[in-house]
Order: sequence, then C-alpha cells, then structure tokens
Amino acid sequence: MREEAAHRAAQATMEALDTIYATARAGTTPHRRRVVEVVGPAGCGKTTLARALCRRPEIALGVELPRVDHLPHLLHHTLLMLPAYLRARGEGGWLTWKEMRSMTYCRAWPRRLARPDRSGRVTLLDHGPVFRLARLRAFGPPITRGAAFDRWWERSIGLWGGLLDAVIALDAPDDVLVERIRTRQDRHRMKDQSDERTEQFLGRYRKTYQEILAKLRGPRVLRVDTARERPDEIAARACEELSLLADGDGR
Repeated sequence: MREEAAHRAAQATMEALDTIYATARAGTTPHRRRVVEVVGPAGCGKTTLARALCRRPEIALGVELPRVDHLPHLLHHTLLMLPAYLRARGEGGWLTWKEMRSMTYCRAWPRRLARPDRSGRVTLLDHGPVFRLARLRAFGPPITRGAAFDRWWERSIGLWGGLLDAVIALDAPDDVLVERIRTRQDRHRMKDQSDERTEQFLGRYRKTYQEILAKLRGPRVLRVDTARERPDEIAARACEELSLLADGDGR
C-alpha cells in the first residue's frame, strides 16, 4: 500500500511538473535564452574553458536557482524513488544528498531557463544536465538502475533535448587525462588511484556521455580533442559557436 501511494503521488507530481516544463521547450517562449553546456571526462579542461568563455560579455555562466525552487523537486524525487527503495528493503542504499541535488537541478533549471530573456546573452553550463545525468547513470546506487529511474532519466533527456542549443564536448586520450588528473591542484576521487582504475572511471563517463548525446538529438555538438588543440584555439572555436547562438543563428 505504501508503495502504491508513493507511486501515485510521484506520477501526479511528474505530470504537473511536465506541464510547467512544456513552456520551456524550444520555440515556445518569446526571447528564449540560448543554452550551451560544456561536457567531458575529468581532466579535459571543462572548467578552464568555461571560465575563459565567461570573460566575454555575451556569455553568462550558470543558472541561479533559489532554494525555495528546490523543495517541490526534492519531494517529487523522494516519492519517485521511494517505491524502488522499499522493494529493495533498503539494501541498495538511498540516494546521497549530491545525487538528489543533481536530480533536482535537472528538473528545476528548465523552469528558470523558460523565463523570457531579452539580454541576448548565451547561458553557459559547466556541470550542467548532461554531466549530472551521466554521473547518475554511471555511478548512482542500484535503485538508479530500476524502471522508475529509467523513466525519469529518459524524460529528462527529452526535456533537455529541447532546451540545449549546443554542447561543447571536450575529450583527450586516456594517458593525457590521467596525467592531468594526477597533477591538478584541486582534489579528485581518482587522483591517487591506479592508471587502470582511472581509465575505467574515464571510460564509464565517456560511454554514458555518448549515450546521452545520441539521445538528445536537438543540440549541435562541437567535439574538441584538447590534446590536439591549444587552449586559445579551443576558446576561439567555442566563441565562434557561441557567437552564432547569441546572434540568433542557432540550430
């Protein structure tokens, strides 16, 4: 009974939220802002590129999300995943706060992005929906491999396929990425791991990124090998892509 009630509540909440999010789809909102995400495995240079691009006045980094906007989504995702958790009797473990927050962002950001924007600026996302969907799929607890999560994941991809105008997909050979992870200043979970384990970690992210990008369909994808191009060349290519979007020559 508890599982059925939680499932019905989750379905009702999902339908209500999807009605709200429908206004965010491409072409349905006047002065819809252009949205671009930078993605790629650890060490590929995502944050470095995002910071460089956001020095330009026509590009804004991130989406502000007031805490009050978190609450309905946290409730929704708790109800959504609770039946699977109860069926497993808790053996699979509940979602961490970071994982719940990622699910919340993936469904709360679109409502903010749906608001009309007359500035003409491009919104650039680092650690955006593609990154968070990939992390949940590749490294989430067992309950994220069940039917309830699969439905949420597919619907989230469909939603963002209508919101993202472009994805800048960075990558590099594993040996380059491993070296960058080893020598980076900030902490990383794979920094002190063996090359084999780090390459497996990178491979899981890479495989999941490719799966998501294939399902998105809507956004243009700019693929960049950061081992072959200098940072200034990468920034120049990315700026050209973003300038087209800022001028309204999007997909």
